[in-house]
Amino acid sequence: MNMVRVLFKLLLLLAVLFMGIGLLLPDRARVEREILIDAPPEQVYPLIADLRQFQRWSPWRRHGVGTRFHFSEPASGPGATLSWDSGEEGTAGSMTIEETLPPRRIFMRLRFSEEREAQIGFLIDPIEPDRSRVRWQFETAFGHDIFGRYVGLMLDGMLGPDYEAGLRDLKRLAEETHDND
Repeated sequence: MNMVRVLFKLLLLLAVLFMGIGLLLPDRARVEREILIDAPPEQVYPLIADLRQFQRWSPWRRHGVGTRFHFSEPASGPGATLSWDSGEEGTAGSMTIEETLPPRRIFMRLRFSEEREAQIGFLIDPIEPDRSRVRWQFETAFGHDIFGRYVGLMLDGMLGPDYEAGLRDLKRLAEETHDND
């Protein structure tokens, strides 16, 4: 009986530590990557702002072999939505364009489920006449979600490589389009 009591106290102490440390962790997480593209913003912008074009370079297009995608009409501009469902638990969501400033900015809302959402931003800055810097930003808030705050510590390592791969594919596609003009 003493062993059960000691084990219970130990588990209670670990739970309190987990919760206490979790409350001290940041309640927001941000991931950002950038790339230089040898094409002007006017050629890069449509590849991001049109969700059908977005799917051509998105790093997740390869992951969702059985995933069903649905595009709203129109597929670009504020209100345009891309939704997906793989049929598995937790793998449905949507991405909606909320604000655009052609050819420089696109802001989207990403919804993973009823309770999870994030903001995505694409900033396209002209560097030279035929060159652009593209920054892909992701930001989410966890509020009082202790587990989410722990996930937030790992988010850059989880999303960063996908963002880098997607930006490389965007660069390839934009530069191929630019070379053909």
